[in-house]
Amino acid sequence: MRANEYIRDLAANGSYHFTTADAIKAIEGKPPAVRAQLRAAVLHPGGDGA
Repeated sequence: MRANEYIRDLAANGSYHFTTADAIKAIEGKPPAVRAQLRAAVLHPGGDGA
């Protein structure tokens, strides 16, 4: 799962808040990589999160 998909899934279920630890666990990635994906998702909403 990518960060943008994770965020979309949360929003679809009515959740709009998460911790970095939650994202790392859900995305199953290394912390620096997940943080980079989250930054990309914020900078390029609707993009592929890369």
